[in-house]
Amino acid sequence: MKVWILGPISTPSYYGGVAIFDEEIAQGLADNSCEVEMITLQNDAADRIHDRLPVHIIRSKSAFCKRLTEEKPDVILASLDYAKLLPKRADCKKVYFLHGFFNQSYYGALKSQLAAFYQKQLIKKCDMVFANSDFTRMANREFFGIDTDGVFRLGVSQEFYQNITSEAPAQKQTGSIFYCGRLVSAKGVRNLMKAAKILKDRGCSYSLKIAGTGDQQAWMEAYAEAEKLPVEFLGRLSQKEVCEHYKNSEIFISLNPSEPFGISFIEALLCGCKIVCPVTGGQVETLCRWPQSTAFAAENDPEEIANGIEKMLSQGIAPVLSPEEQNAFTYQHIAGRMLKHWSAGK
Repeated sequence: MKVWILGPISTPSYYGGVAIFDEEIAQGLADNSCEVEMITLQNDAADRIHDRLPVHIIRSKSAFCKRLTEEKPDVILASLDYAKLLPKRADCKKVYFLHGFFNQSYYGALKSQLAAFYQKQLIKKCDMVFANSDFTRMANREFFGIDTDGVFRLGVSQEFYQNITSEAPAQKQTGSIFYCGRLVSAKGVRNLMKAAKILKDRGCSYSLKIAGTGDQQAWMEAYAEAEKLPVEFLGRLSQKEVCEHYKNSEIFISLNPSEPFGISFIEALLCGCKIVCPVTGGQVETLCRWPQSTAFAAENDPEEIANGIEKMLSQGIAPVLSPEEQNAFTYQHIAGRMLKHWSAGK
């Protein structure tokens, strides 16, 4: 089967979750014996070298349609506004992947509505729509009237798997808590700091390491210093460095209540971290299978967050995944499920 992945890839000027997904699902499809090509609009993608996965840069919709007529792929999997390149009719299956939804807290009321309307027009060109979680599926259906044909939860990158298998075994540090993400209000970082103060006031022994940058960083640093909290700010880390902190931390915490999927939770799970997270978000669908390793808390309640951390420190059990459970988070497995879905014509 010939498959095109239509969307962004990681380049010197662009890095993000969708780009990682495009590259990883492309590799997963190739590992399932598909002929795969990545199609992008990024000029600096010419610097990327893929032995098995060629990258083709398209300059215009007409150039894309010309290539489509010549190459005749069986399936095109499109993300973001790249679906604008798709013709209304084509002799192939066109699939759109929903990576989330237009949250007003990020985009504002007007922009979220306009963006959702534009996305609906793009989806009209497609034969199928997939989502990365049931939460994403529900939000798009109930708030924006966008229906989906299947849910394919994300996996972790091959680089991440290599880091957790090739390096030294985890050395969990008792009482260690790790946060990794943008330091912005939507991520609940202020309530995380207030929960840290509650824990200190209770006499709880812990250390909190915070990776990432954002507009709340200055406030967080000033608050930690004023309250003399055992908090260390790490700044922006490489994937390998993040992996090491997962492996050494007893607890991973993240507090975005509208996380479409939450790949960081899966990474932490694979590294044996106990987890504190909101009661809403795509991560709930996965983490509910490890109730002894997860504390669900109201992200707007610092005391409840503190209670969740304290519970995991005192009663939580570090998750241990079976080989089958680990394999479920590989893109080879996820791509295999997609192929069955396409082949069945569902």
